[in-house]
Amino acid sequence: QLRIGTVKNYAQSITRNLDDEKLDELLRQAVQDERISVMIYDAAGNELRSSEDHYSFRPDILREELAYLYRQAEQNQGELMLYMRADEIRVPESWVGDQGLPPMPRSAFPRRADNESPVSIVYLKLAQMEGQPVLLLLYTIITPISTTVDTIRVQLAFILIFFLLLSALLAWLLSKKITKPSVLLNHSAKRLGEGA
Repeated sequence: QLRIGTVKNYAQSITRNLDDEKLDELLRQAVQDERISVMIYDAAGNELRSSEDHYSFRPDILREELAYLYRQAEQNQGELMLYMRADEIRVPESWVGDQGLPPMPRSAFPRRADNESPVSIVYLKLAQMEGQPVLLLLYTIITPISTTVDTIRVQLAFILIFFLLLSALLAWLLSKKITKPSVLLNHSAKRLGEGA
């Protein structure tokens, strides 16, 4: 829910600044700070602006899909939230056969075969830019918890090995430092005992 809130907040902020010179900075900030890719399309499906840079990633959406998503957003009070895993886009059950719309075209979104593939959020919002209707498309990926846990386990193993080696080295150095005076004292006592 936190990630969804972040996406919606960026959509609101971008909507408020569509006709502002700060728009490009907002798009760049969404990608760099939150890994949210933003594309702005006109009603015909032409891309007007996007958050393109080396952090950016985007779904490969066909023009027919954009038209379909645009109509769905219109019917849903101007916004639409889709969740995607592997080869599917999940839409609310109420859409099935709703208002005679054809089924969603087979998407060209990125796919993975396993069930642990990341869940993507695609958030669409209708807005006005320079007096013309536009479609904001915000796209981000939510990494599955199991992937995060696996990463943390690997990192923890490396940290554990590092600290074990470090503690062994410190123990060896301390033992040398502590035992050296005792050895010297022992040698001195033996020499004194021999009358030297």
